[in-house]
Amino acid sequence: MIKKIRPDLLVKAVELIDLTQLKQSGIRALIIDIDNTLTPHHKDVISERKLEWLKQASAQGFLVYLLSNNRIGRIKSITASYGLQGFGFACKPFSPYYKKILRSSGFQPKEVCCIGDQLLTDIAGAKLNGMASIYVEPISPRDIIFSRFSRWLEKRLMTRKGY
Repeated sequence: MIKKIRPDLLVKAVELIDLTQLKQSGIRALIIDIDNTLTPHHKDVISERKLEWLKQASAQGFLVYLLSNNRIGRIKSITASYGLQGFGFACKPFSPYYKKILRSSGFQPKEVCCIGDQLLTDIAGAKLNGMASIYVEPISPRDIIFSRFSRWLEKRLMTRKGY
């Protein structure tokens, strides 16, 4: 079970991820969580630093998809505001959108990296689909009620495993 949620890399923030290194390791597409990865769950604005990183990712040829368990309307609003592709109410870690993204892009799972702030959704979803994963620290300590238990469990697991 623990191996299913162990990320390949841990970083403080999404904009600190080295895109050149990802490219060199064969990654061609990024599936990125929104809430507490790109923006606090209670806001619809992506910071300039994170937005610049997303632009650099696209400029370097990465296909970028946003994938969230949040409401479809919220995700459509964010993706439309920034001209990004994305899916809401994804039901991670068991989301059918992982397969949909693979089919539409034509990439193999090893060419895709999932980035997010939750082990039990973002990282587990990546691992269940054979994709690389990067865990980023949550932007905000404020969380929706459904995430509070998983955060508690994640903290225990991360402490136990020395993350």
